[in-house]
Amino acid sequence: MKAAPRRGDERVRVRRVLVPSPEEVDGILVAPVVDSLALAVPALTRLEAVAMIDSARHQGLVDDAGVRRARTLATGRRGARRSHAWWALSDARAESPAESWARITCGDAGVPPDAVQLRVVRADGRVVARVDLAWILPDGGVLLAEIGGRDVHSTPGALLADRRRQNRIDARCTVVRRFTGAEARDGTAARELARELDGAGWVPTPVPPGHSSCIERAGLVPDSWR
Repeated sequence: MKAAPRRGDERVRVRRVLVPSPEEVDGILVAPVVDSLALAVPALTRLEAVAMIDSARHQGLVDDAGVRRARTLATGRRGARRSHAWWALSDARAESPAESWARITCGDAGVPPDAVQLRVVRADGRVVARVDLAWILPDGGVLLAEIGGRDVHSTPGALLADRRRQNRIDARCTVVRRFTGAEARDGTAARELARELDGAGWVPTPVPPGHSSCIERAGLVPDSWR
């Protein structure tokens, strides 16, 4: 089929910027991740921008110093002022945009997670699961929130794996809630979690680094504990 020009449905904005040190990927010259973040973040929404920074950090494409350089490079661009505080919201532990959206909207709702990617263990130290977001409840229990995209979790195999995972972490001291990526993005998950946490009398209890939740001891234990 012969290619032919055609009018698009939407306007496309083309920007030309100087990239002093482009990188080659599959034979194509591209802007380094630091430069790309500096260009993209000011032009995105807050949820999109933080999810992008999270992803770059989680994949090891940029380190903390690189994020600081990107924020500096963004200075002076359209949207840089409104997006300046977004860089500090990033968390490299987020494994998907949906997790980033849930974390941010929960913070907006006044219930920032006590832990991200919390390890759940048994009394013998065996790791049962790693859960996206968690809150420590006043009675010693823990509210666990799993955030999943529809495509990833809708196949028969994924549903079976999710059911087995749920059975492993469902215990007397755990409360497990599951949400879709859409519910994370539009704030539905945050609102429901906030209502539940308010009803439980939750107060912020950040989980110290190197600690896990033991479902048999109903409390936090250091990772070195056996």
